[in-house]
Amino acid sequence: MTMTCCDGRANDDDDEVDSTRGRAGPRDGGRAGPRDGGRLRESTTVDAATYGSRGRRLGKGAYGEVFEYTRSDVSSDGTGTGRASASMTVDGRGTEGGGAASFAVKELDKRRLASVFVGSDRKRTLLDQARAESELQSLCACENVVEAYVWVNDASSTQVRLVMEHCERGSIVDDEAETFEPFDSEKIKIILRSILRALRTCHKRDVVHYDIKPQNVFETSDGTYKLGDFGCACEVERDKKTGERELVSKTPGTPAFTAPECCEGEPADGFKADVWAAGMTAHALATGKYFYRADGAWETYQKILTHRVDFTEIDKRGDDGFSDLMRRLLEPDPAKRLSASRALLHPWFPQEPARVMSSTPRPALRWYQRPFRWLRMKFAKRKKGKDGAAAERK
Repeated sequence: MTMTCCDGRANDDDDEVDSTRGRAGPRDGGRAGPRDGGRLRESTTVDAATYGSRGRRLGKGAYGEVFEYTRSDVSSDGTGTGRASASMTVDGRGTEGGGAASFAVKELDKRRLASVFVGSDRKRTLLDQARAESELQSLCACENVVEAYVWVNDASSTQVRLVMEHCERGSIVDDEAETFEPFDSEKIKIILRSILRALRTCHKRDVVHYDIKPQNVFETSDGTYKLGDFGCACEVERDKKTGERELVSKTPGTPAFTAPECCEGEPADGFKADVWAAGMTAHALATGKYFYRADGAWETYQKILTHRVDFTEIDKRGDDGFSDLMRRLLEPDPAKRLSASRALLHPWFPQEPARVMSSTPRPALRWYQRPFRWLRMKFAKRKKGKDGAAAERK
């Protein structure tokens, strides 16, 4: 469910505002396939020639299901029989070396969604909300976000469909698992860095994910980790004069990953709540269990408000960098908690080499290559001549 925003204000000096919000923005990764953030494409049909045939079910929700669609009638070079490139099929362009034309298609019950109104004004339905959430997922496209390709609304069908990138290895933790084998530190480092990179992109584009948890982190066949399921996401408006962002008025999607400041129904900084959830996700991966799991939502919120996070098992790993980062991500005070951008600068993560600026001097421009300078000189000489003539007359 999309979170609504209220009139509170929040801001961080280190949070950049993406001036391209709503248009193509900078790419955060180099993996072939994902587009720059932009508008979600629309279509009226999911035909077999484009997306292939429906296969196994990948998941199920309250209003629909997710299925794998596979196209296998052409090869990546357009000849013979094989599996076409998903990026080539959807975007009209190929990826280097081709790839599997495998899609995750979310099929939603149009009639049920259109019959449920949200908000006090009853102007929007769950169908409008689902469409808006898909737009936000498309807006945040980067290497570490599951890409939303096309929104399909066929007037003759009882379903709407969202065609997405298929992460072949699925979520990193099974939905039904209450406990699991703890992950090793290096794998946690890769996963947490991927989550924070995804959040950095989302937050630069003023989007709050609001449901970070292991079940919403997916792995592709090449080992890339991606943040998916934008069902609780919302776009945060900013004050036009100050640039301060509005607070989010409702609680995040999953109680066990909810930040303390969100547990009492008060407006909160959605960006910092996302960072807390990323920290709790890493904590779960390190311990193999969910620290704040309780019998119900209310009980979970009370536990979060009354119990500090236990770092004993984190510290036993003997990794001082990891222990320090976890305490900074899970800082109860949101004002002191790291942002996603600053967390990525923590020494525990290997830092990308800085770009070296060229020391080669630029060649001097000829006079006709610098017209504005030439014009300034011309007018300066003319003014000097006029001033000199005026002085002589005096």
